[in-house]
Amino acid sequence: MLLDELLAIRRSVPTFAKMKIENSILEKLDNYIQSLTNPFDVPCTIKILDKEEYHLSSPVIQGEDTYMAIKAKRKENFELASAYIFTLATLKALELGLGSVILAGSLNRPAFNEAMNLQDDEVLVVASPLGYTAKKKSFKENVMRLALHADKREDFSKLFFKNDFFSPLSEEDCLDLLPAFLNVRKGPSAINRQPWRLLLDEKTIHFYEHQTIPKGEFGDVQLFDIGIAYTLFTLSLTQLNKPYHLSFANPDISTSPQDKYVLSVVLD
Repeated sequence: MLLDELLAIRRSVPTFAKMKIENSILEKLDNYIQSLTNPFDVPCTIKILDKEEYHLSSPVIQGEDTYMAIKAKRKENFELASAYIFTLATLKALELGLGSVILAGSLNRPAFNEAMNLQDDEVLVVASPLGYTAKKKSFKENVMRLALHADKREDFSKLFFKNDFFSPLSEEDCLDLLPAFLNVRKGPSAINRQPWRLLLDEKTIHFYEHQTIPKGEFGDVQLFDIGIAYTLFTLSLTQLNKPYHLSFANPDISTSPQDKYVLSVVLD
């Protein structure tokens, strides 16, 4: 399936039907995720885990029997690297018919750490249940989605800019790149804060983090969200047959104190 088709049916799934995932599906997913690498030169390990075998749990999840988790070396950009791999993994799971929801908190971390054989120089970044979406949302899920405005996205003009942060980007300004911007806008983020701010400067797209959640013990969850945005944007460019390369050359554009430069995508 094309990326925009997957994003059209994607939603965060905390309620699962009590159906075992077929071994053939898990095998396909595992073969795919073990082949993944990331462009940030950070070692990451991703695993599919049996809930009962490792005594895994989350207070916000119901009906699951399988999880997927990722750990990374605790070095610069580990959030971006793990987000890149985990986004590809969840998209592949969706293509195989499996729902997921990315969890940074609300995890029994000691159990996950043990299941992932976490070392002193590593961090468990996120995990996700995997399974078949329940036909009916639970009461808890409905309350959570309502509280988070889960289906709401910020206006295009509040997320994307042209040349500077005083000039909102219009859809007409970026017609050849529009699918990439739209796919970023559809992406998931921690408590639906949508912290990505993208600035189009000729053939370069600068990515900024609009930080509203402080960095914690397990990293910067909103930098992970920027990694999701980068992944969706570059996947879109590949589908549009637009070559690009990654850059960390800060353009030193004037921003608000909340907006932190992260990376740039340069069109070749």
